[in-house]
Amino acid sequence: MLASIKKIPGTNWFMVSKVDQDEIYAIYFTGRSIALLAIVSFLLFGTLILYLYKLRQSERIKVCF
Repeated sequence: MLASIKKIPGTNWFMVSKVDQDEIYAIYFTGRSIALLAIVSFLLFGTLILYLYKLRQSERIKVCF
């Protein structure tokens, strides 16, 4: 359990916030998974674009000769 206690300015009240440690780890690992998926998708898309570019260039060279 992670907790934080903060005083509310202008009052004599305190704000208490509690979060279960497993929830924090779940958010952290979900974020990492999404980031990894985004990076892999970006690399695959970039590879596809480069492949199609090279294919188009090779077709142009065949037409010239």
